[in-house]
Amino acid sequence: MNPIKSSINTISFFMCLLLLQTSFGQNSTAENENNVLPTDEMNISTETAEVDDRPKIRLLFTSIGIINREILLTVDERCTDGYDWGFDGHLNDVQVDDMSWLINEELFVIQGIGAVDTEETSLPLNIQKSAVGDVVIAIQSLENVPDEWGIILYDTELGMHYDLRSTNYEATLPAGIYQDRFVLGFQNPSALSIDDNEENQLEFYYEMNSDKLVVLNPTNSILTNIEVYNISGQLVYNIKDVIDNIRSEYRIDNLTSGTYIVRINTNDNKVITKKIIVN
Repeated sequence: MNPIKSSINTISFFMCLLLLQTSFGQNSTAENENNVLPTDEMNISTETAEVDDRPKIRLLFTSIGIINREILLTVDERCTDGYDWGFDGHLNDVQVDDMSWLINEELFVIQGIGAVDTEETSLPLNIQKSAVGDVVIAIQSLENVPDEWGIILYDTELGMHYDLRSTNYEATLPAGIYQDRFVLGFQNPSALSIDDNEENQLEFYYEMNSDKLVVLNPTNSILTNIEVYNISGQLVYNIKDVIDNIRSEYRIDNLTSGTYIVRINTNDNKVITKKIIVN
C-alpha cells in the first residue's frame, strides 16, 4: 500500500467528519421548522457537553384518544415574551384537532420565555376541534422545574383552574377554535386552594335523591342568579328567581351523568364557582 495515498485518505476522512460535525453545530440553534421537539439525545457532541439547566415543560394534548400533540416551553434568559428566532418553533403541520402556543396571533409548538413570575406569567393556548369530542391535556415531562412552580391550566370561560401536577384536564369540547379560553399559569396551587366559599360563608351542593341544588347562605348575601354549565362550557340552567333565605333549593333535573360547573353571582360582583357531579 502506498503510504502517501493512505495518509491522504485518512486526512480526507477526518476532514469530512469535521465538516459534518460543524454542520450540525451551526444548525443546532436554527428554528425547528419540522416541529421536532428537541431532546437531550439531539444535543450530543464530541466535546464535553454543557449542562442544560433551563426549565422545560412539555405538555401533551390528546383528542378522541388518537390525535396527539406535544408542545414545549423553555425558560431561557435570552428570550422575550414575543417571537424569538432560534428558540420558538412554528406549528406547520396543523391537525384537525390540535393545541399550540399562541404568540402574537401565530401558532407555535415550541416557545421560549425569559423568566417566570409565578403570580403574573400567563401563556395563552390555542385549541381547535373539528367535531365535538373528548380532550385530555397532561404534563408529558418536566425538566429543572422548581417545585414551587404550579403548572396550572385556567379555563377562563368557566372560571376554573386545574393543577396539572395533580391531575390531567379532561373534558368534552364542541367543535371550534379556542384562542381566549385556555391559559397556562404558574401560581402555587396552595394559594389557589383558598375557597371563596369560606370568605363568603356561602355553600352549595347537589342533592342527588331530589335532583335539587341546595344553597346555604347564612349571611343572607344578595344573590343575583345561579348558572349551571356542563364541562364543555354550555349553559344548561340559568336560575334568576333566587330566594333570599338562609337555605334554598332549586330543581335542576334532566341532567345527564357527568361533571357540571355551578356559578353563583352576587350583587357585589363576586362569583362563587364549584363543581358538582351528577350520577
